[in-house]
Amino acid sequence: VGRPAVATCVGTGAPVAPGANARFKFRFPDGTTFTVKRDPGQDEQDVRSPAGAADKVAEFCGTLHQAQLSSVYYALSQSALGPINRGLIPHGINSNEHSPVTYTLDKNADTGDITIRYSEPDGFPIHFSWQTTVHLDGTTESTPLAVEVPPAP
Repeated sequence: VGRPAVATCVGTGAPVAPGANARFKFRFPDGTTFTVKRDPGQDEQDVRSPAGAADKVAEFCGTLHQAQLSSVYYALSQSALGPINRGLIPHGINSNEHSPVTYTLDKNADTGDITIRYSEPDGFPIHFSWQTTVHLDGTTESTPLAVEVPPAP
C-alpha cells in the first residue's frame, strides 16, 4: 500500500472524488472492512496503518505458503496498480499507481487460491475493476482492466 493520490480531471486538474475518499479500502470475506491512509486519525475507527493492513492480510492468507503470501503482498502494492497508471485518461481522468482503490480479497476453499479484486474508491465517477488470482505456489493470473462509465443523468 502506497501513499494515496487523488485522481484528477484531464484538462482542469480538479479532483474527481472528494479528498476523504483518497484512501485504500480493504474488504475481507469475514466482513472486515477497513481503510488505510498514511497517518490514521484517532477519531476514525475503520482506519489502519499500512502495518495493520499487512497483519490482517497475513492472518487472512496464513503463513503456510510463503510464496503465496509474498505474491499477495505484491498484488496489494502500488506495483500492481499499473492498469490505472494513466489507464483512465481515455475516460477523462488522470490517475496513477498511487490512485486509491478498493481491494476485495477472497479465498477459494477448495484450491487455496486467493483472488484480489481491484475497483474504484467510494465517490469515483466511473466504475473500473480487474482481478488477480494468486495460487499457492505464488504464481498469479490477472484479468484486463474493465471500465464502465455510467450514463449521464
